[in-house]
Amino acid sequence: MADGWGAAPHSGGLKSYSRKHISDQRAFWREHAETYLRCAFPKASCAGGLSAGQLKWLGRTGAMSGLAALYAPDIALGTVQSLAFIAFALIILYRFLLVLIGAAGRGRPTSPDLKGRDTSDRLWPKYTLLVPVFREPAAVSNLITALERIDYPVSQLEVFILLEACDGETLNALNACALKPHFQILQVPEGELRTKPRALNYGLQQASGQYVAVYDAEDAMHASQLKDAVRAFQASEELNRQPPLACVQAPLIPHNGGESWISGQFEVEYLVQFGLVVPALCKLKLPVLLGGTSNHFRKSVLEDVGGWDPHNVTEDADLGLRLARHGYRVGAIAPPTYEEAPIGVMPWVRQRSRWIKGFLQTACVFFRVSPARAMQEMGALNYVSASLLLLSGIVSALVHGPLCLWLLAQIIVPGWHAPESAIALCVSGLSMHLLAGALISSGGGVRRWLSILSAPAYWPLQTIAAGKAIWELKSAPYFWDKTDHGVTRAHLDPDMLVRAM
Repeated sequence: MADGWGAAPHSGGLKSYSRKHISDQRAFWREHAETYLRCAFPKASCAGGLSAGQLKWLGRTGAMSGLAALYAPDIALGTVQSLAFIAFALIILYRFLLVLIGAAGRGRPTSPDLKGRDTSDRLWPKYTLLVPVFREPAAVSNLITALERIDYPVSQLEVFILLEACDGETLNALNACALKPHFQILQVPEGELRTKPRALNYGLQQASGQYVAVYDAEDAMHASQLKDAVRAFQASEELNRQPPLACVQAPLIPHNGGESWISGQFEVEYLVQFGLVVPALCKLKLPVLLGGTSNHFRKSVLEDVGGWDPHNVTEDADLGLRLARHGYRVGAIAPPTYEEAPIGVMPWVRQRSRWIKGFLQTACVFFRVSPARAMQEMGALNYVSASLLLLSGIVSALVHGPLCLWLLAQIIVPGWHAPESAIALCVSGLSMHLLAGALISSGGGVRRWLSILSAPAYWPLQTIAAGKAIWELKSAPYFWDKTDHGVTRAHLDPDMLVRAM
């Protein structure tokens, strides 16, 4: 790579990292999990926060904006409105195109079958599953059951349950499950951080599989998911498709969307994101902000790019962009993973605030390099697409609440009238949402349509989460506000995990 965002002071991936005279193996793994990325790829780690260049740019921009607002307020306001209109119009238009492209590709096979080929156990490559679990005693029983039902040769499978050393309650629950020999509990030693990506880095160092998959505690993965991932990787190799395929993402589907209004909104978001947007990005070979689970990687690629950023609380989105910066692409497969959506407002706010905080951390890293150099490294189209995806998640969260209050004021206060451009943007955004909702509404009946139509009341909640995220970015940047699982009353039909896709 060029000596920009992804430059390393030395090459060779994980193997070149010095032990620094650490004699104890577990201590080395612990330090490696926490420090490798920021040592080997310093510009790719969010541990340092904003760079000196970014702070300088923000200072100058703030000073110029203040002067403009003081001496030419009308011009300043008009400039801000024009820039905001352009930004939102681009985001809405781009999402509209992705939804249409994703819908056009629905129903087509994403992972070609290996026809006429011997697929006996000995030919399936070694696979490692990394499953970080923290304070999840209520969820581990269903998790282990789902992992045991995966259709893959046990002789070629290793499952690492990554458990924080302090989590005795979950350890007891796991021991009560009578784990099979290919399961192993890896207790992650205490360190400076306690985050999911740190645990994943700890497990990656001990993984022996050619491929690595990540699952969460609440996941119920389709039995054929691993084999479909292998087929996708092998098909890409045989056809010599470029850029090289580094990861495939399985769709994530909440199984308890009907339990509450919040879980219904969450379900709609996931169906659009993983049913339309992600497949479109994969089809176009554009960067993908990965979901936090059901990612299937080539282990060698993970090592080459430095693993996960242990300081980033949306390590999935960060890694998706980093893969693109290193010249790799992401694919999609059809067999889903069923998840538990939050059912209350406060659990949703805590989870969403972590996502927004992580997006801000990811943006800090992604925009450290000048646009010209970044486009040279990863291509102009990739850079523009990634920028729109990343900024849309941040800007929409910050703006929806104030926008809702502003529109309400236009209705209530006599003599106030919203600009036509603002109304046009609102109508366009809502129309795009309704189109996406119509494309994913099959099978949901009236309940799902009620969720789709009531979404404008849901969107402003993101601003509450954004406020919490911004506060924590300063006060507790690496704090992982954990989502509790195993609290839903909805039950997943086990047959869905083996049903033909």
